[in-house]
Amino acid sequence: MGEEKGADYYDKHINRFLAPLETSPWKDLYVEVLSYLSSSEDMGTIIDLGCGTGRLARLLVNHGYTDYFGIDFSKNAIQEATAYVPEATFVMGDLYDRYILEIIQTYRTFIILEVLEHLERDREVIASLPKGSRVIISVPNFDNESHVRTFSNIEAIEERYESLLTIEDHVTLVRNKEKDRFIYVCLCTKQ
Repeated sequence: MGEEKGADYYDKHINRFLAPLETSPWKDLYVEVLSYLSSSEDMGTIIDLGCGTGRLARLLVNHGYTDYFGIDFSKNAIQEATAYVPEATFVMGDLYDRYILEIIQTYRTFIILEVLEHLERDREVIASLPKGSRVIISVPNFDNESHVRTFSNIEAIEERYESLLTIEDHVTLVRNKEKDRFIYVCLCTKQ
């Protein structure tokens, strides 16, 4: 396991995330998120915590979701996202920042993809979300230098977040079958 990295780490590694949406290695994840959003009612603004370079935002805007707000602490990611999806709203901010936590209190739909495994204080971020809000998360079962934890199965996710989230549905996406690398995508309700 690695340790939590600062924004400068992600600024330096941004090239890994610059493939166009059509060829992005994360497209299957984004499509799964879209299916969860399509089945939800009265979403309001979609808040994407750790939005990265805007590839999910592009897919959502392409499918008519115009009320989107992305937050990331990487300056380079926000610059790329703003250029890639100028019709969406992006802001640079740290999920531990009190100002950001106050902003999100008025929203009801949250997406947190491939973020929680990077955060030491992941439960604190989830605890800050409004009760009853819809939350779509994704977490991996494999390690990386920037991961502070991994999740071996869906039960491990349920155990870590049992007092914070109720998992309504989940899907397992294969990243690399030969290496047993998976990503768990969960549709949740904040308790």
